[in-house]
Amino acid sequence: MDINGNVDHHRDWASFPWIAMINFIANDLNAVDHVRFRSVCSQWRRHTQERQKAPFLILVDLDNRDDTIKTLSFFDIVGKAIIPLRPLASQRVANSYYLGSSRGWIFVGKYTAAQNGNQEQLRIALVNPFTDDIINLPMLSNHPGGRVFLLNSPRNLQSNSHFLIVVYYVDIDNNGQPTAQVNVIELRHENHWTTFLLDQRPNDVIVCDGQLCGNYLGALNLINTETQQLVNHLIFLLPGLLPALSSDPALFLRFFEDLHGRLHLLFTMSYRTSLYCFMGVTVMPLLEDVNVLQLIELILPGSDNFVSNRCLLISEDFSVVSPYGVQSVLINDFYPCRLLLRLSRFWNDGQNQWEPVGWITPDLL
Repeated sequence: MDINGNVDHHRDWASFPWIAMINFIANDLNAVDHVRFRSVCSQWRRHTQERQKAPFLILVDLDNRDDTIKTLSFFDIVGKAIIPLRPLASQRVANSYYLGSSRGWIFVGKYTAAQNGNQEQLRIALVNPFTDDIINLPMLSNHPGGRVFLLNSPRNLQSNSHFLIVVYYVDIDNNGQPTAQVNVIELRHENHWTTFLLDQRPNDVIVCDGQLCGNYLGALNLINTETQQLVNHLIFLLPGLLPALSSDPALFLRFFEDLHGRLHLLFTMSYRTSLYCFMGVTVMPLLEDVNVLQLIELILPGSDNFVSNRCLLISEDFSVVSPYGVQSVLINDFYPCRLLLRLSRFWNDGQNQWEPVGWITPDLL
């Protein structure tokens, strides 16, 4: 239509600069919306720039009265911006206990008050903050102080021939005593939890290659959820487990699982340049004649594994540094404290008392 109100039936829409318009819109979106925007169709994905490969840091503002979530947001470590949850996802996590994250999902739990003399129960929910999907699990009679782990992808529920295995691990019981309680459920095949105790209490637990493992002083022992036993003859080592190499007692800020369940480790490459890297790692058999540092060199050797598009380097000024040309990896520390301290100045807005609790990624690495 021209300025006189006449419709131009002969306009050549092929000449419309829609590529420029798509990029104009995409450049004005935050990191989460940018991922959603590129997933609309192949044309939009092809003509917009891919987000730099870094996970989002999960920030929570907890209620001081009961440690439930008041607010949960993401922090974009590349754009240095806080990204609030979408309204529906925000409603689903509010007033819940944070129980972990994995494969692009957040795990929360709500405590159900006792009725008619019955024991209080925990309702665990798996929430996808990027698609607003939710999976509610059956009630569990337990304290909400544990953590949730996935042994496979929630996408499996979309196929009638597959199931989802969820683990809820508790290391402190309802009476405040140390324990090693494993609760397992296979969604689709059963609608109840199976609970068992480990004979030896690990320092912590982690999922590697779809298998639940207990960390015993730096060595990983597989936990067979079917036989409900430790597989003592299968022992592995993962860099960053030993307290001697990290002052961080928790694994959830050093490791995270991407969308496909691949385990990634955040480590410091250089104190002088403050260079950080997220690197996919693989467990290796623990050999008696190979020490920890030698194993780390085997897992993160240098050019072949390091020079790839599967990692991101972050320098002190938070600009993305290309990994190409790097020939060796000098590992100084596995603790992300220095990175988080530098980032915290960007999320201290004076309105929320943000606490970092983990990493998440919708489409990463």
